[in-house]
Amino acid sequence: MEQFAITLSYISLISVLIPIITYVAFPNYFKAGSVISGLILASLVADIANECYTQAGQNGFLIINSFFTIQFLLLNRFYHYLMNNKVFIKLIVIAYAFLVILNSLFYQSFNEFQHLLRVYECIVLIVYASISYYNLFKNPSADKRFNLFVLWINMGVLFYFFFNLYLFGISNYILKQMFRDDAMIIWGSHSFNNVVKNVLFAIGLYEAGKNKA
Repeated sequence: MEQFAITLSYISLISVLIPIITYVAFPNYFKAGSVISGLILASLVADIANECYTQAGQNGFLIINSFFTIQFLLLNRFYHYLMNNKVFIKLIVIAYAFLVILNSLFYQSFNEFQHLLRVYECIVLIVYASISYYNLFKNPSADKRFNLFVLWINMGVLFYFFFNLYLFGISNYILKQMFRDDAMIIWGSHSFNNVVKNVLFAIGLYEAGKNKA
């Protein structure tokens, strides 16, 4: 089972190439699309950097925490393009900045897996995606490609952060209390969720870029 978890982690790493190739083959000109492409590239860089970091014998979550912070900020930018209440999103980001500082100084260093911040990110992004779905169905855009793009990206966000919410919530126990083999197996669910998210993102980018006028 441990080997299966390791294999799944490599599949997760490689899966980011699916939306990257899709974006190159079917480029789109939506501002929100450029944010998602930037997020995918950041994910690829972070995965490679973290693999090199661990292979070099380094321990800790410096790169992982950095990526999750970048991911949260980019997805806030994505939903900033979609949602009407821009002030709400700005307040969420400001609150997040304070939480990062306070959490890093007084509870979990930036080199530990900062599970409380991950839970905050999950809850916020689930709310964003739900509001975006409501807006999409109530007031769809005249551009059907954009509607499909938002639909699939939202699906990826909801799937990934909904199913990782519990995992991130108990991650402190998983990483510090459980045996390594058991922890790797449970953490393998994150790899699976990441693969599904990347596939859904790829479908969204395909829908956004195909049949351009």
